[in-house]
Amino acid sequence: MLKKLLSGIFLSSIITFSASAKSYYMKFNDKDSKMTFLVSTTLHDFTADVKKFKGNITINADDSNDVQKAEGSLDITVDSFFSKDKKRDDRMKNEILSVSKYPLIKLKVNGAKVTEKLKEDGSMQMKLLGTLTILGTTKNVSIPVKVKLDKNKTSAKVDGVYTVNFKDFNVPDPSIPVLNKVNENVNITFSLKAN
Repeated sequence: MLKKLLSGIFLSSIITFSASAKSYYMKFNDKDSKMTFLVSTTLHDFTADVKKFKGNITINADDSNDVQKAEGSLDITVDSFFSKDKKRDDRMKNEILSVSKYPLIKLKVNGAKVTEKLKEDGSMQMKLLGTLTILGTTKNVSIPVKVKLDKNKTSAKVDGVYTVNFKDFNVPDPSIPVLNKVNENVNITFSLKAN
């Protein structure tokens, strides 16, 4: 959900340097970012774009760019999912995701693990660690992302793909019996930007 589980990590970057550490504060920017859910069914596949989300993340790194600490959050507005089929969207939002009771899908980041250190081009690979909450059910997550900073480290792009199994979060099966079976694994693709 994040799949755009991380929907614009870096609207503003405030970078402070100390003798041994760097602190990066980033705000998610849903205007220049893209988050899409890919749903597969026996009849066809479809995508739903997420139009609204907000959040931030703070990452503290040492001089070798090893992440020492990461904290943040991302709130995805369920009512902003659009698949270009109003009837399907209304059913998903109201009957399956209970938007009136659970208006947000929430990602909380409480750590990060660098899997590929910062390269000369400003990119690095890491896993964001934390919890994802859907329909009031919270599960631990580890979301692989590629982060690319601009030359001045004042803007960034975060790309990734994350698979969510809706059964893990007690989401009702949206399948239509006999007619159309929905795959329980939903892929979230995100390309998040901040400046």
